[in-house]
Amino acid sequence: MTKKKYFLLENVELLSVQRIHDDRGLMTVVSESAMPFSIKRIFSISSINTNRGNHAHKDCSQFLVCLSGSLDVIVNDGKTQTKYNLNTSSQGLLIPPGIWAHQEYGLDHTMINVYCDQEYKESDYIRNFDDYIEFRNKIINK
Repeated sequence: MTKKKYFLLENVELLSVQRIHDDRGLMTVVSESAMPFSIKRIFSISSINTNRGNHAHKDCSQFLVCLSGSLDVIVNDGKTQTKYNLNTSSQGLLIPPGIWAHQEYGLDHTMINVYCDQEYKESDYIRNFDDYIEFRNKIINK
């Protein structure tokens, strides 16, 4: 992705992730060469029966891979929303900047890895949906 595209749900996409399975177990491989961006930060989230996220990023792209369990990821561009179910480590969800997203974790223990093209910066987060709509409208109307 040479230029970041804001606010288009069509730029949210499921991408394949390499998995290697043998009699010892399963290995999930996310390499930078398979990513549409350079990885600057990786973090894991482990959760049961909760909602997380509820924010958008101004500049950061994220790639979510479900390592165990399952969750729904709801993405929203301010007008339309789409739900993705992540329940395998063979796919990950690419969320570009400017998309509001939240995750809904079910009753089973779920663990995800999140790969980002930016270091953590609180100023990159939009945590209030009304502020997100205002930010989105300013960018689109430029």
